[in-house]
Amino acid sequence: MTAGTGDAVGRRVAGRYRLVEQLGAGAYGTVWRAFDETLDVTVAAKEVRLSPAASLDDTARMLARVEREARMVAKLRDHPHVVTVLDVVREGGLPWIIMEFIPSVSLAEAIHVRGAFPPGEVARIGVAVLDALTAAHQAGITHRDVKPANILIGEDGRVVLVDFGVAVHASEPTITEGPIGTLAYMAPEQFGGTRMLSASDLFSLGATLYCTVEGVSAFSRPTEAATIQAVLTEHPRLVRAPEPLAGAILGFLVKDPERRLTGDAGLAALRVAATELRELPQESDAASASDAFMTLGDGVRAHVGRVEADATRIVVHGQPAPELAAEADPVEMTGPIRYREAALRRAVGGVLSVCALAAAAVPWILEPVIDLPAWTYALAVLWSGFFGCWAGVFVYLLGRPDVLVLDETSLRYRRGAEDHVLPREQVSGVRVRAGRIEIDLSDPTGAGPYQGRSEPPHLDDAGVLVFCVLEDLSGASDDKVVAALRRFGGAAFTEVPRPRHPPAGPT
Repeated sequence: MTAGTGDAVGRRVAGRYRLVEQLGAGAYGTVWRAFDETLDVTVAAKEVRLSPAASLDDTARMLARVEREARMVAKLRDHPHVVTVLDVVREGGLPWIIMEFIPSVSLAEAIHVRGAFPPGEVARIGVAVLDALTAAHQAGITHRDVKPANILIGEDGRVVLVDFGVAVHASEPTITEGPIGTLAYMAPEQFGGTRMLSASDLFSLGATLYCTVEGVSAFSRPTEAATIQAVLTEHPRLVRAPEPLAGAILGFLVKDPERRLTGDAGLAALRVAATELRELPQESDAASASDAFMTLGDGVRAHVGRVEADATRIVVHGQPAPELAAEADPVEMTGPIRYREAALRRAVGGVLSVCALAAAAVPWILEPVIDLPAWTYALAVLWSGFFGCWAGVFVYLLGRPDVLVLDETSLRYRRGAEDHVLPREQVSGVRVRAGRIEIDLSDPTGAGPYQGRSEPPHLDDAGVLVFCVLEDLSGASDDKVVAALRRFGGAAFTEVPRPRHPPAGPT
């Protein structure tokens, strides 16, 4: 059993590793920053955590898993993108894995804090992770849980793949009988009960790179069943990734493992993308790896072999393991975001109001100066009434400016005298393209109110709802609205919509 965090600080493991600070904890273990008093260096120590209700068989299985992880990672100890195992010791009958200490943040945290990464940085991260996976596959090791939380970004920009705790060697039987991994990053074949393939890691890498470049998971949905269905059937689109990065990511996401992009071909494509995109200017507000590390400031924690308590689903004999939390989106919702009518549009409205009022007053301004015939008074009343009505309309609209509101339950757009509200369940996909928010409706029968309109919200020729034009709203640039949609929409709003004709995978 593991002592409380406060009690454990200062404890010596195997007589030499003094525990200094807890870095991370999950259902199966805890990672500590520790000090090696023999060599006078900082290390990371990973201890196993056992449930009090665990049977002897479960305990033996867990111990075998931890010791196997150490053996797996030790085979790759010289690889720059794999954490180095330094020692394996036993304390209180439980194994501890001693690893190098890497001041870092997980890629999941970086996405959480800064949103989508620039494409060039995504390609660089992809090269590093795929290089590590290639080395693992050549050693006969399948990782089985590639995801943003298991990729670390060091303060020097180093990219490291961690947590081989569910990895399996080709020559060894699997410890568990059910699917292992995080649902939104698992390959379709994993749900069919087939043995893990190296190609399955490549699908997980594709889902990870998609999340990194788009800022949102390709397949994460509100429920586990919906997430599995998305992995099995949906074909995500890329909005922010140019070629050849987009081709590599979509090649990894091909459903059929036999047709999926191979590791060698993917590595070549990612290297070309990293080289080409390095020459292009990146978005000024996007995070590079080192920027993401620095942005977290005091919130930075050092992670080594981090065993997250997020959505790693490990099934033993068909039953979910206890103490597992549901998967979290990369970015949390904290409140509604509003984009109000652009100042220029309001200024134009104000000018029109003044002009209409002035026009309405013209007959009565001229009446003392010019001797008008009596019959012209009727025309003057009509003239003033006409422009007075328009002045009233303009003043009303000035007091009721257009506004776009993005919150956790709906998309709302007030335009003129109309309020347009789309509940979350009516939205199956959304994207920002050509300065417009385009929405795919989950129920086409709900498109009735938008038919026959010539301005937003209206249906285009393809039946897509053009919800609003961003240039009509103050501060609503493409990048900012994309980030806002991903931040507040969750899976139902912000997933790149399914194409009407799913693209064929590479042949």
